[in-house]
Amino acid sequence: MRAFTWSVLFALGMSACTSASGTTSAIAKDHPLSGPTWVLEMIGDKKPIGEVPLSFHLMSNGQIGGSGGCGELFGLWFQAKPEDPIGLVGTTDQDPNCSRDVKEQEQRYVWLLDLVKTYQAAGDTLTMTTSTGTSLRFRRAPGN
Repeated sequence: MRAFTWSVLFALGMSACTSASGTTSAIAKDHPLSGPTWVLEMIGDKKPIGEVPLSFHLMSNGQIGGSGGCGELFGLWFQAKPEDPIGLVGTTDQDPNCSRDVKEQEQRYVWLLDLVKTYQAAGDTLTMTTSTGTSLRFRRAPGN
């Protein structure tokens, strides 16, 4: 059921990212978030838990990749301006060895990414704010 749900959301997202000419929007290479991997440092006032860092990166084809902590992050990015929503985000099947707390954190992370309304990038730090007022603070991964 989960795979079907994400397939439907992915198809809807792709149609939302498609212009009148039928082409899918892409991320400009000079977009401030494009390219590097961003590693989550804080969710609100709490540090992420677990052994696998939560992260995301934007690909030039308009897709999102990364880690949710238990599964791989995927999605579509169609944010043209900092105040636009990110798009659609989901994760692959979760690692059965992940603890319940890490699984819940992953679900919350994905949910919050879907609610991002604004972002501010300054140097190696990225702060996203959701429609609920929760902030997500990221640091550019070393070597990016």
